[in-house]
Amino acid sequence: GLPVTYSMVTSQLKSAIQFIGLSPDQFKGHSFRIGAATHAASMGFSDQVIQKMGRWNSDAFKHYIRIQSFKL
Repeated sequence: GLPVTYSMVTSQLKSAIQFIGLSPDQFKGHSFRIGAATHAASMGFSDQVIQKMGRWNSDAFKHYIRIQSFKL
């Protein structure tokens, strides 16, 4: 088959987001990198694993992790 392009992925994501009733303007390509890095960190994945999963070659991945602390 043909390689998947960035525009093909973003087009499909936009359609899926609209289908579930959300505004696609609230989501960008990096939203999914942020979500994946944040989820992996919250599940206890090591920094090295998160870095490899996102194909980061530096500590830039740490800026994608959005862990919020909550007071009970």
